[in-house]
Amino acid sequence: IQKVVIPESVTSIAGHAFQGCYGLTEVQMAAKLTSIEAYTFADCSQLTSFTIPEGVTSIGDSAFNGCQALERIILPESVTDIGPYAFAFCYNLRSITLPSQLTYISSNMLNSCEALTSIQIPQTVTRIEGYAFSGCSGLTEITIPAGVSVIGSEAFARCGGLTDVVIPNGVTHLAFGLFDDCYNLSSVILPDSLAEIGDAAFRMCPSLENISIPDGVTYIGSEAFRMCPSLSTITLPDSVTRIGSWIFSDCIRLEEVV
Repeated sequence: IQKVVIPESVTSIAGHAFQGCYGLTEVQMAAKLTSIEAYTFADCSQLTSFTIPEGVTSIGDSAFNGCQALERIILPESVTDIGPYAFAFCYNLRSITLPSQLTYISSNMLNSCEALTSIQIPQTVTRIEGYAFSGCSGLTEITIPAGVSVIGSEAFARCGGLTDVVIPNGVTHLAFGLFDDCYNLSSVILPDSLAEIGDAAFRMCPSLENISIPDGVTYIGSEAFRMCPSLSTITLPDSVTRIGSWIFSDCIRLEEVV
C-alpha cells in the first residue's frame, strides 16, 4: 500500500489498522475523524508527513511509533489526549506543533526523536511524564512551562544538545535520571520549591561546572552527580539530611564541597 484515502464517513480508525504498511507514503484523512487509536500507523517507515484534521481529540498509544521517515506533523487544537509512545522512534521528525490546551506530555511521547531541535510546550501543561523526550539528542533548547509541577524519570535523559535548563518553581522532586547523559548541559537553575534530587539526576553531565542547590533540599540521591568531571565546586545547604552513595564519584575536578 502506497496511498490511503479515508472515506468522509469514518469517525475513528481502529488500533493497528495500518501498522507495518512499510510502503505507505500518503494518507488523506476524513474530515469527521475524532480519534486515531493505538498503533494505527506504527512502523509505516516511508510516511514522511501527516496532517491530522481538526476535530480529532485523541491520539492513541504508539499511533505513529517507528515512523522513521516522518519529518513534520501538526496537531490541531482539538487534540486533548496523546498517548504514550505516540511519536516515539520517529528518528527524522524535525517539527511537531502541539495543541495549546494540552495539559500533559505522556511517557515516551517523543522518545528518540533525534532530529527534533526545538519544541514549544504549551503553557497549559502541568505534567511531563517519564522518558517523554529521552534520547532527543538534537534538542538544543527546551522551555518548561511555569505550571509544570511533576517531571518523570529520565524525561530529558540523553538529550545531548541541551545546554541550559530552568526548572520551574513548584517542582519538588527531580526524578531518577532526569538529565542523565546530557553531555552538553552546562547550566541548570533549580527552584526554591525543590526538596529532593533523585538518583542519577545529573549523572554523566561532563559540561556541568557548578550548580546551586537551594535551601530546602533534604535528600540528594545516589549517583546524582556521578561522572561530572567539570564540576569544581558545590554547596550543600544545611537542610540536607541524607546523601546517597556514589554521589560525587568520578568528579575528578571537584575541589570543594561546602
